[in-house]
Amino acid sequence: MTGQRLLAGHRIHSTYRAAPAATPMRCTLLMKRLSRLAVATMMLLAGLASTAPALAAERFVSTTGSDSTGNGSRAAPYRTLSRVLSPSAGIVRAGDVVTLLATASNPVFNECDVRLRVPLTIRSDAARRAHIHCDIQTPDSVTIQIDPDASGSRLSNLEISGGRYYGIFLQTDWDVQGNPGGRGASNIVIEDVYVHDTGRDAIKITPKSDYVTIRRAEIARSGAGYAPGTPLDDKNAEGIDNVNGSFMIVEDSYIHDTATTGVYFKGGATDVIVQRNRIENVGIAGVLVGFDTSPEYFDTVRNPQYYEAIRGIVRNNVIRNANYAGIGLYAAQDSVVANNTVINTGNLGHAALYFGVTFQDYEPAAGRPANRGVVLRNNLVQQQGGDCIRIRYSDELGGLSGLAGTVDSDFNVFHAASGACVFADARPGSTLAGSGLAAWRTAMQADGASTEVAVALDSTGRPLSGGATEGRGAPLPAVVDDLQRVVRVSPPDIGAHQVTAAAGVRVMSEFRHGELDYYFITARDDEKLLLDSVNGWQRTGAEFKVHASVQTGLHGIARYYFDQVARGGQRGSHFYTAIAAEKDALAALNPGNARAPRVPFAEGEDGYVPLPTVNGSVASCGAGYWPIYRAFRGPARFADDANHRFTTDARLHERLVAAGWDGEGVKLCALR
Repeated sequence: MTGQRLLAGHRIHSTYRAAPAATPMRCTLLMKRLSRLAVATMMLLAGLASTAPALAAERFVSTTGSDSTGNGSRAAPYRTLSRVLSPSAGIVRAGDVVTLLATASNPVFNECDVRLRVPLTIRSDAARRAHIHCDIQTPDSVTIQIDPDASGSRLSNLEISGGRYYGIFLQTDWDVQGNPGGRGASNIVIEDVYVHDTGRDAIKITPKSDYVTIRRAEIARSGAGYAPGTPLDDKNAEGIDNVNGSFMIVEDSYIHDTATTGVYFKGGATDVIVQRNRIENVGIAGVLVGFDTSPEYFDTVRNPQYYEAIRGIVRNNVIRNANYAGIGLYAAQDSVVANNTVINTGNLGHAALYFGVTFQDYEPAAGRPANRGVVLRNNLVQQQGGDCIRIRYSDELGGLSGLAGTVDSDFNVFHAASGACVFADARPGSTLAGSGLAAWRTAMQADGASTEVAVALDSTGRPLSGGATEGRGAPLPAVVDDLQRVVRVSPPDIGAHQVTAAAGVRVMSEFRHGELDYYFITARDDEKLLLDSVNGWQRTGAEFKVHASVQTGLHGIARYYFDQVARGGQRGSHFYTAIAAEKDALAALNPGNARAPRVPFAEGEDGYVPLPTVNGSVASCGAGYWPIYRAFRGPARFADDANHRFTTDARLHERLVAAGWDGEGVKLCALR
């Protein structure tokens, strides 16, 4: 059991402030970065196939600058961010870049409530990382706030500390009663930052702040505002606290020494991915998929059952030294926990993999559903006293269960240094009060291929010997690589590390342009790097593997670009196919392969795949391959907004079809 702190719904703090009215966003793109070979493609990716974008202005701020005599140039920078960002000053416009010049003797900008009101990039100069600090004793303060009207902004290569409440605060104007059509700060990229010693949460994400990417970040020592000796149950200071922000990605980051949980997403957050992170020395839990949210922060139109998290994915993380759950699930629906390494967790309660219950302020109308449709696969759990898996049940409110039905868990490796690993199911009728793996396997009809064995690990969580983990896992469409982006073979290793990399493969990665709601996939590494650097574009986290070279039985995945076919001729669209008849038909529309509006221009091949076998109306892929579904956002239901998506996720394909996309079925096959 835990104290009331772990049961109560955490409320959004009253310092939330409504943002001003929206200012129209101007599309901008630094076209100078683009190679000549990529210009046609990247013009589409910017959503500006036929009009030249305005170049962003760059303003400089320096600890040796002057707000009175500076003009914002590198030679005469301003002194403070507050001066540059002030609406009354009229210095920055949507799409501009603010570069901080930090000196060796004075790298710190001592400012609170640095507020982005329009889409901007704030970054350090390449020569030295700048540090923005807000004294945590400053009342009602945050260090950086991003308003909804600043959607599309980027924070890059900054050190951020302090703030009475938050280091980075994504604001919202959504309110379930007062403004149900509102939004939060969305399409945000936070990269290469060091956020530390914040009063409460390091990064706070509020309702409807969707499509937030946090990558290559270090987050440390949240909760610095609490007095020494404050009981753990009285603290509320996560590394990343996400309340009803969907499509968030947290990746390739180091999160450590947080006062409470490393990362959680709750309040109905959908399609969140937490991947390839090291999360260590956390006060409560490593990652929580859902938790306990006050009912007013749920969108009950989209989520009438009050699920805390929907379709979350937690993969390829190393989680070490958590007092409670390594990975906890609370009212989570259709979520995947796969290929994580969980070490020494649950010593004060819960378990390495924990199914909790949610109370949602004891509000009579709230749903408080049990976890449902959760998949546990290929996880390496090495405990030093805490339980391995535990399912909670509470007699309160007529009975609350941590899980509906049986658990879908398999191909995991467990061990407890203190003795046999403990598996417990507290639900009524269960005989698993605290049993071993054999009894758990029999009672739950789960973990048939899982084992219980000690695995020696190095300081990074990598197995020193792969006998128990190497090639012992089960392939999943949702898991393509490992903690260090090593592409996995099939069958994969268990845990976050993959010893042997897949050879002769390429990875197709999906990107989305936020303002245009446009999806694009590519296997070309130079394009991936470029898109990662261009504002407006973010990875969705969806990937699949294809062959890198032609082989017998494989067909080239040809890519075609149609210029000026959407948004009044302002955007183009890409199409992929490996089907010969479709290639022939497209070639006939443009025999000379000339670059011209509204005709297919062949841009080469991104990889090689077998084609599905068609039996009547059913298409399927052979052994060793996943089906790739194709859906089309066509003119019948989406006027002037053409777009194809390709996915190995059958449920995503079904949701697209339900939303009006044309379901074109299985057209390609991806490597397992």
